[in-house]
Amino acid sequence: MELTPTRGLTAPRHPIPPSPRVMKDRFSIFDRLHQLSSNLLWMSETDAPFEVFAWSDGEEMTPKNLLQKIDRALDTTVKMVDLDKFFKNAIAEQDWYDEEERQTAQRYRSLVETLKQSLSKIKVYQVGQTEIDVYIVGQLPSGNWVGLSTKVVET
Repeated sequence: MELTPTRGLTAPRHPIPPSPRVMKDRFSIFDRLHQLSSNLLWMSETDAPFEVFAWSDGEEMTPKNLLQKIDRALDTTVKMVDLDKFFKNAIAEQDWYDEEERQTAQRYRSLVETLKQSLSKIKVYQVGQTEIDVYIVGQLPSGNWVGLSTKVVET
């Protein structure tokens, strides 16, 4: 399955190959993340969708490995953020929220819970400055990496 870039995001170079050993592992979480993130927009100075991705190697995820996977220069700024800190405002529910905002916060809580229950070694990488590509990456028991990407604009 080839992943294609949209809205300025770079498609991962190494999607998981369709081997029987990883198909069940991959599709259950891959499909679940796609379902949970469908029509969710990450709000910053732009509203950006989420994309689900997968990489098949079992190498440890480091900023350098991530930059290589997304074909970015190795001197590109990479900031690591805690998963809970990244989603803090999205999962919070305010008293003044209307029904739609409460449902959106619940969807984000479900997304975070699914990430935590399904993946280990979860890291959030913010790549670049001003127009920032965000990669939320975690490891499956098989050693493969699965996650979500989106874009943040900060001026």
